[in-house]
This record gives sequence, structure tokens and C-alpha cells, in this order.
Amino acid sequence: MRFKKLNYFIVIIIIYGCSKENIIFENLVDDVKLSKESLIADGRDALKVEIVFNEAAEISKISGKASINNAKIQDSESNEIDLKPVTLSNGDIVSELILTSTTINSDHTLIINVNEYRKSFNIRSIKSIPSSVKLESSASSVGEDFSSEIKLEATLASELGRSVSNGTKVTFSDFYKNGDKVNGVFREVQSSSNNESKTSAFYSPGLVDGNQYIDLKVEVLDSLGNPTGISDIKQIFITPKE
Repeated sequence: MRFKKLNYFIVIIIIYGCSKENIIFENLVDDVKLSKESLIADGRDALKVEIVFNEAAEISKISGKASINNAKIQDSESNEIDLKPVTLSNGDIVSELILTSTTINSDHTLIINVNEYRKSFNIRSIKSIPSSVKLESSASSVGEDFSSEIKLEATLASELGRSVSNGTKVTFSDFYKNGDKVNGVFREVQSSSNNESKTSAFYSPGLVDGNQYIDLKVEVLDSLGNPTGISDIKQIFITPKE
């Protein structure tokens, strides 16, 4: 009788221990569905995430969060949000969220944490490349002999008309109408695109004759610093000193 009691006691311990230690993320979540595997780093590209919970789960006992780096979560002011599961008409218990890219081209890690059990998912980032650039100036004229300057701002856009990824390079230059270089002064040059897909510089033509037009040009560079042919030109009038 003593032997039988001891054997029974040992079996109980083993079963209890396994039931605690073998709980994993997949016991709580049946599936995590991503509408696509990547985000374009243009600040607007979006991806839908659907988390399908185990059919035996009780909504009141589900406590979950989702977080992601280098992306925005719809309806959240941070990169983290509480999961809000609902029961669909087919009986599925799901929680959905929408992720939106930034203009920083860097891969994302989505982390889903349910009742302290977590799993991560990798989402690729795809660079948003420029298809066009628009050059604007703070004025249509500028004075000769460093008597004034204007601000130049170039806005880059992708083929979809969206922002390009941060760090896209441009170069500014100036030319007389005959094609010769003016060799004016560009200062405070921001040659890499920012979060608003813009680059900028201040410009003065320097020691040149007034009463003539010159061309200011911005051109997009590739990753190796070579001209891409994507450019825009702004005509500026040089006013003589009074």
C-alpha cells in the first residue's frame, strides 16, 4: 500500500509541472495574419495585422499589447497599443491593428504580448525612391554683390507622389543662361532629405552683374553620389545694387 501511494503522488507532480511549463504563445493565439510582408518607407504605406485568438479563450481574460519599432500604430500616440479582442459572427476571437510606415528606411519588429507570452515578427522596410523633385525659392529675385540672399527648398516625391525615404541626397548648382557656372554661394545646405521629404539651402550669387537671369538647379543623386537626371530648375533675376 505504501508503494502504491508513493507512485500516485509522483504522477500528480509530473502532470502539474508540465501543464505550467508547456504553455506557449501558440496556446493562446491561433494565428497572426499580416496583409503584406513589408512597408515602403514613405510615411504613408500601411499594413493590417489580424490576431486570431484560440477559440477556447475568454475575452475577459485576454490581456495583450502590440508594439513596433520605426512605425506608427493607428489610434495610438506611441509605438504601443493595447489589444482589444472582439468576437466575430463566425465565432472567431480577433484583434486588429493598422501599422503605418515612417520615412526612415529600417526594418521593423512587431512584438505581440498576450498574457505575458510574447512573439516577434519581422517586417521588411523598402526604400521609397524619388521620381521627381520640385525647387521653390523664397523670392523670384536676389541682389548682386552679396547684397541679399534667398532660401531654396526642394521637395522630393516618389512615383506615387509620396515622400521619399530619409537621407536621399541632392546637389544645388547655379548657371548663366549660356551654361557657364555662376559659382555663387550656397550656405546652410541641407542636402539630405528630412522627414518631410525636403532639402534646402540659402543662396547668394555673389560678385556678378545685375539685370540678368540665372538658373538655379537641384538634382537628385543616387546612393553612390552620381546624378540621376531627376532635377528641377528655377529662374532667378539678379537685381543691381542701388
